[in-house]
Amino acid sequence: MLPKNPQQWERIDRFLMSFSPKEKIALVHDYDPDGLSSAVIMNKLIEHLRGKPADAHFTPPHGSKNTIAPETFAELKRRNITKVIFTDLGIHEDTAAIKKLEKQCEVLIIDHHRFFTDITSERTVLAMPQLLADDIEPSRYCSAKIAFDLANRHADLTDCDWIAATGVIADMAGKAWPEFLTEVFARHGLKPNPKNWFKSELGSVSGMFFAAMAIDVKNVRYCFDVMMRSVKPQDALKDKKLAALRKTFDKEINVWVTQAPKRMEQHKDLKLIWYELSPKYHINSPVATILSLRPQYHDWVILAIEKEKGMAGCSGRCQSQRVAMNLLLKDATKGLKDAAGGGHVPAAGAHCRVQDLDVFKKRVLEALRKGAYLTEGQSS
Repeated sequence: MLPKNPQQWERIDRFLMSFSPKEKIALVHDYDPDGLSSAVIMNKLIEHLRGKPADAHFTPPHGSKNTIAPETFAELKRRNITKVIFTDLGIHEDTAAIKKLEKQCEVLIIDHHRFFTDITSERTVLAMPQLLADDIEPSRYCSAKIAFDLANRHADLTDCDWIAATGVIADMAGKAWPEFLTEVFARHGLKPNPKNWFKSELGSVSGMFFAAMAIDVKNVRYCFDVMMRSVKPQDALKDKKLAALRKTFDKEINVWVTQAPKRMEQHKDLKLIWYELSPKYHINSPVATILSLRPQYHDWVILAIEKEKGMAGCSGRCQSQRVAMNLLLKDATKGLKDAAGGGHVPAAGAHCRVQDLDVFKKRVLEALRKGAYLTEGQSS
């Protein structure tokens, strides 16, 4: 990683060096392993620098990853928060919300999704790979790795390297950080698996945390506490509750992956798979990932859809990056009530009302037929 923009690094440093015991600090993070890992690393740094951890940590309401929900504003105000750190959440997309929050507290945003504009000000600082590094694909410089690199400028958090590695593996960024992962595995006496980091002990750690949070978002706090108190990855692997949840989760995933060939809708001319699921838990993300990693679907657009309480959630993948999934899903939800989409080029997500799902699907099909959102160098 080749750092750039030293002024931005220095601005982030000033924020991190300003912690004091008297302040009220909160962490708001995504409910996936990358969001969890980056928040825990920041919490470890806060504890090191001021003698106590953050005063609060929580996740945003469902469907508000690209903005600041009223509930989040209310919670920060209720707790009299003076500094807040958002991790793995693209809230910088909503400039108006950030300006409103600045009146209430200082803000640090650690994220690696699509970059819109640098909203850094006297009260807000943006930490994104597009602003911090030159030689790495932003989607691969995940929030956990950014948090780890930032934290180690102010404290020796080497013991947290496995936490950062957990986020790296979970976000499928292993190919971008082979030396880092190899060092982490060696330091903790683990056997690396560069061909498939998911099939390693740290891959199992990331899978356990993902399963727990996907089964019930209420498990986020438990996962946070386990990661905070675990000295080494083996401690997390020994957690019986997480192990049981992972077993239950994997069983459900296997059902829907096995049934995929019969149930999924294939558009071979567009290299598109549309797969509607009705599982017990939120598994559309891992199912989409598993299907997209199969060699025959490497160049395909995979959309796995779940419906719940009148809303449809879509997890999209295109491992070859032939199609920019973040732009495809963002524009397919544009103008629809209670809908949003975004993420990374190879992996993105969206949600809309079930009654608008047909419109969403029609937009996706039309866009792919027109050859829209093809990445540079690709053709229809």
